[in-house]
Amino acid sequence: MKIWLKMLISIAAGMLLGLLVPQNIGWFTNTMRLFGELSVNLLLYMTAVYIILKVFTGFYQLKKEAKRKRFIPIFIGCIFGSMIISVTLAMLMMNIDAMRPGQEFRIFQIQSAPVEVHSFESIITTILNANILSVLAGPVKYLSPLIFIGAIFGITSLFADKRMEIFVEISMSFERFIDKIVRAAIEVFPIVGAFMITYLFNTRFYNADFADIIAKEHITFMSIGKTIFVTILISAIMITVSLLIMRLVCGKSIRLDMLGILGSGLIAFTTANTVTTVIPLTEQLQHNNGIAPGAAKVLTPIGVLFNKTGTVIAAAVVLMTILHSYHINKVAPSVQFIIALLVLLFSFRLDGSNGLGFIVLVAMVLQFKSLKLEENSYLLFMIFLPLLNRIAIFTDTVTTAVFVIIAAKAAKLKKDTKYIDFI
Repeated sequence: MKIWLKMLISIAAGMLLGLLVPQNIGWFTNTMRLFGELSVNLLLYMTAVYIILKVFTGFYQLKKEAKRKRFIPIFIGCIFGSMIISVTLAMLMMNIDAMRPGQEFRIFQIQSAPVEVHSFESIITTILNANILSVLAGPVKYLSPLIFIGAIFGITSLFADKRMEIFVEISMSFERFIDKIVRAAIEVFPIVGAFMITYLFNTRFYNADFADIIAKEHITFMSIGKTIFVTILISAIMITVSLLIMRLVCGKSIRLDMLGILGSGLIAFTTANTVTTVIPLTEQLQHNNGIAPGAAKVLTPIGVLFNKTGTVIAAAVVLMTILHSYHINKVAPSVQFIIALLVLLFSFRLDGSNGLGFIVLVAMVLQFKSLKLEENSYLLFMIFLPLLNRIAIFTDTVTTAVFVIIAAKAAKLKKDTKYIDFI
């Protein structure tokens, strides 16, 4: 059974169970949360070794591809262009009177620890750590060091002599072994992922850590209804436009391509972590979308690392909602331009998108001293984080897959292939 179909069944089953079981049963909610987090870690623990191995063998396989220098600029151009258009659309949309927060939006005093904002220094320190292989211990925290290790090995192999071939052969044999394990994990994930979906629907997609204030203040999604609507609308526009471009580039029906991408997108929605999508997305692009192995292995981790199309949409919309609420809908164009620029620049400080995702990006902008903004005003949106962040990460994942296909097709690194069931 195909992964997208299994994920849809998993989501439907989890939704039904989550809605039927009463919300005030603590042991049930905690159990679903525990098993849901275990399902996320099922993919996270394997991703570290997987990325290093795939990036290394991917670079080596591109050694014989004369056009390997062509598809990477196309891919990077797609990412940058998409993010610029996304944040521009978000800022413009939030200037429409009907989209601005109305009286239903209220600011509450939220007691919560500030989110952890990683700096460039912390990421670079991890990369240059004397014991860099320590990044393999535990769930993935940083993507950059993993890609860095794989790229160094891969680039070195491009200029190595025949003695390097022995190491490459051993690595590729190990890769085939890892492939069997990750395919088994992908097969199992829809089953264990249902626990996370059950938890989400049982808590109605609210952040359960704020259950007391939600009940006390009678907070509902209606209070940020416009924020959610604009985020979904712009995300849908960007996904639709990217799919139309892919259709034009491919020059044929993309129905099967879309279904395969949907599977990875649903995994991203379930886990709220783009790192967990590296494995299913790479397998899907390589085996079902016909992307050359080298291109799929190299571009997918890079895309997950840098493509924040959905994340910048959510961050820009939330920032404008906060600004409109404080400044009575009068935000100077110069301030909006600076905020849009900061969103784009700071998005590259996000080493992948995880459970906090766009909230970290919002916090970075609010802490920019020159703007003199209310630094902790983003805490209100922590209540709605489970839903908004999943919309953002779903968009990130789907557009990353589309950009890989577009770049590979433009460089003639995509071929027609038979759709297989394991993914």
